[in-house]
Amino acid sequence: MAVYQLTLAAGQTVATTLNGQTVQRLPVHYELFQGNGISCLVNFSGQGIGFGTITPAQGTVTLQVSNDPNANPNGPLSAQALARWNNHDTLFSLTTDKNSSIIYPCSFCRLVGTVTSGTVIAFIGVSDNSNQMVI
Repeated sequence: MAVYQLTLAAGQTVATTLNGQTVQRLPVHYELFQGNGISCLVNFSGQGIGFGTITPAQGTVTLQVSNDPNANPNGPLSAQALARWNNHDTLFSLTTDKNSSIIYPCSFCRLVGTVTSGTVIAFIGVSDNSNQMVI
């Protein structure tokens, strides 16, 4: 399984990936969407609600998806600025942990919002044949 991480810290409005990009390109091969889809776990609370000593992040975030070729993080910034994005069907206006999935093919995702304290992380898990962790 490959796991992509989008991190939105206090003061940011668009999350960044570990390589510093604001958009995560997703694999969209046919087999992925034949009963599996992509897992999406948005985490405000560090070690999970009710566990650990980490103070939960405060803010409101939304996972967005796109199939617009302009959303490609490898494209020119002028094209990226024109990209069209849709809010995820259930992972929008979140203020606490929530899990869902992407069960329809989409090429790109990003995490946007306002975080006033702490860090919100979206973990995007994609089934594959390897044991690697992309994080």
